[in-house]
Amino acid sequence: MRRVLLLSLLALPAALVRADAPTPSAPPAASLLFQAPEISNPTLSPDGRSLALISRSKGQRAGVLILDLDSMTARPFVRFDEGDVGQVFWVSDKRLAYTSVNVPKRVVSSTSGLYAMDTDRSNERGISPAMADQRSFLGVTRIGARDHGVDGLGAQNSDHLYVMTFYDEFETVPTRINTRTLRREDADVPRGSFAWLMDDKDGLRTALARERAGLAVHVRRDRKWDKLAAFEPLADQSFTPALYSASGMYVRGYQGGDRAAIYRYDLDKAAMDAAPLINSPAYDIDGEAITDDSKMIGYRLTLDAEETIWFDPALKALQKEIDTALPSTINRMSVPRRGVTPFVLVQAFSAMEPGRYYIYDRSSKKLSLFGRAHAGIDAARMADAAVEHYTTRDGRRVPVLLTFPRGAVKKDLPAVVLLATSPWRRNAVYGWNPEAQFLAARGYLVIQPDARGSEGYGRAHFKAGMRQWGLAIQDDIADSAKWAVSSGYADARRICIAGAFYGGYAALMGVLRDPDTFRCAVSMAGIVDIGMMFENDWQGVNPPATGYDLKALVGDPALHKAQLQATSPLAQAGRIKAPVLLAYGAQDTIVPLAHGRLLHAALKASSPGSEFHLYGEGEAAARPDQNLADLWEKVDKFLGRHIGPK
Repeated sequence: MRRVLLLSLLALPAALVRADAPTPSAPPAASLLFQAPEISNPTLSPDGRSLALISRSKGQRAGVLILDLDSMTARPFVRFDEGDVGQVFWVSDKRLAYTSVNVPKRVVSSTSGLYAMDTDRSNERGISPAMADQRSFLGVTRIGARDHGVDGLGAQNSDHLYVMTFYDEFETVPTRINTRTLRREDADVPRGSFAWLMDDKDGLRTALARERAGLAVHVRRDRKWDKLAAFEPLADQSFTPALYSASGMYVRGYQGGDRAAIYRYDLDKAAMDAAPLINSPAYDIDGEAITDDSKMIGYRLTLDAEETIWFDPALKALQKEIDTALPSTINRMSVPRRGVTPFVLVQAFSAMEPGRYYIYDRSSKKLSLFGRAHAGIDAARMADAAVEHYTTRDGRRVPVLLTFPRGAVKKDLPAVVLLATSPWRRNAVYGWNPEAQFLAARGYLVIQPDARGSEGYGRAHFKAGMRQWGLAIQDDIADSAKWAVSSGYADARRICIAGAFYGGYAALMGVLRDPDTFRCAVSMAGIVDIGMMFENDWQGVNPPATGYDLKALVGDPALHKAQLQATSPLAQAGRIKAPVLLAYGAQDTIVPLAHGRLLHAALKASSPGSEFHLYGEGEAAARPDQNLADLWEKVDKFLGRHIGPK
C-alpha cells in the first residue's frame, strides 16, 4: 500500500461547492443515508487560521482537506490509496496527525496506523503501527489490545503527542512521541492506570487507576505521584478527574447523590467543593471541557440532546447569536485554543439534518456555509424525533426516543424497537440517526429505549442493569413496545426488534422471551452466546471509568453458568419461532462468523422464515458503508414481509 497520495483539486467533495441538492421524490435510498459523510471531523488549528477536515468524493477514499479561513479556499492535504483517513487532529499550528482505518486485511501489517505531516506536506512520518484488526463489516468499532489512541494535541503548539497502547480496559501505557524525530519517552504513571489528564504544559498530571476491585485517583506533584483517593466503584464519594488546568482541577463525582455532577476539586484540602459547578436533576453530567490556554471556558454535555455551557460571557452571547441565526438545529460552536483570529467553527445538526458546517467571523458578523455532511439529503423531508418516558412493570421511569414517519398520523403504526450496540451506551439521544431515518421514511415508528444499565441516568439506573442481560433489561425493552401500543402509537400486531452486536443479542432475546410482543427480529453481528463472548476476548467493551469489569456487569461464566445458559439465544434457539434476519461478516473479529452460522443452523427447524446474509468477503470488509446500504435494503424487504404497512 502506498502510504500517502495527494488529493487532486478535482477530488474536492461536492458538499464543499454546493449548499443544496434537488429534492428527490422517493424515500431516500439506503445508499444515500448510509454512505460515509462527504465532510466530517472539522477541527480548528490552535491559532484559528486554518481548518482541517475529512472529505470524501464519489469513488474516492476519505482524505484530508485544509481550509484557509482568511481566503475560504480549500486545498488537498493527504489520502491513502487503500484505506480511509479515520481521524485528523492538530499537533501544532503547522502540523497535523491522522490515522488510517478500513484498510484491507492483506496490507494491515505493512502500513502505519498513525502519521504526522506539516501542512505544507513536508516532513511526513509514520508514528505507530497499524490498528489491530478488530473490526466488523458494519465498521471499525472495537478498541483492541494493539490499538492506539492519541491525546495532548495542539494545546502547546509543540511537535509532541501521546500515543496510548491499550492492553485491556484497565491497563494502558502512554508514550510521549516527538512527531518529527520519533523520539519516544515512556510516561511514568501509577501501576494499573488507564486514563490521564494533562496540564497546560503538556505533562501528565492526573491518573485514574484500577486498584483491587475499585478505583484510585492519583495526582502528580513535584515529579511524584500522590494518591488522592481510593473508593469502591460508584461509591458516594467516588470521582474521576475531568480537567486539570492553571485555574484548577475539576472532577466528575456524586457527593452522595445519584447523578454525577462537575465539581471544582481543592487539591490542598483533597476534597470536592460542596456545591457543583454543573449538574442536572435528570442526567449524569459527562462531557468535554472546553479550554483556552489556561482555563475552562465552557463545557459540552448531553442531556436530551447536546448542549454547551459557556462560562465566558462573550462566548455565551455569541452562542445565543448563532442559535438565533440557526434556530432549527443544535449548533456546536468551536473556538481556537488561542484567540488569534475572529473565526469560529459552527457545526449545525439535528434529528433531521446530518450536518451543515459554517465559519462565523466575529469581526464582520458573517456566517458562511462551507459544506455539508450529506449534500444529497434534504432535511425538510426527514423525520423529527423527541424524547419521552415510560414506566416499566416494576415502576422504573425509562427514557425513550421516538421517531415518527414524517406526516403520518401517530396511531397504530408498524414499529421497530431499535437498540444500541452496547447496553451501556445511551440510545435515547436527540440527533442524526441514519437507521431511524431509513425506517421512518418507509412508514415505521422507531422506538429507542434506554433500558436499565444505560449510562447517563444516575447510579441506580446503571446498577439495576448489572447481570441483567436477557432478564430485567429485556423486560424494559419489551415494556417500551407495550407502552407504545398502550399510548396508541404502535400496532400491537406489527412490531419488530432490531440491533447490532449487543443490540442483536437483545433482538434475539426479544423474540425468544416475548413472542407475543415482537413478530420478527433483525440481528446484525449479534452475540449469540454470552460464554462465547468471553471466549472471544470481549474484555474492554465495558465502560472502564465505572470500575467494573465485564464479569461484574454481565456475569461470570464459571459462577453464573446456569443463568448465562438460560439467557443465551444459541442455547435457547429452539424456542425462537418468529422469523429472524441474521447478518454476519466473513472477516469479523468482534462477533466471528462461526457464531452466526451456529445460530442459523439451530434456527432452521424452529424458525423456517429466518434469513442469513454474509458480508465482508475479500476487500469488501473494508467498505462498511456499502455493506450497510445493502444490508438495510434487505432489512426493508424483510420488514415489509412481516410487519409492513398493509
